[in-house]
Amino acid sequence: MSPVLAIALLRAVVHASPAGMAFSLRYPQVREMLDLVGAIFRRPSRRLVAREERVG
Repeated sequence: MSPVLAIALLRAVVHASPAGMAFSLRYPQVREMLDLVGAIFRRPSRRLVAREERVG
């Protein structure tokens, strides 16, 4: 399993399940860390940004 997929799956479990929500309320730094890591992997690639700048 790729690290990106593993992080996405972990974020989905934490955000969707009642146990995950209870855990994230008790340890908010874990949820913040998962959100931060997820945001890093959701950034558009430099190649995509360069292509959009050329087209746009």
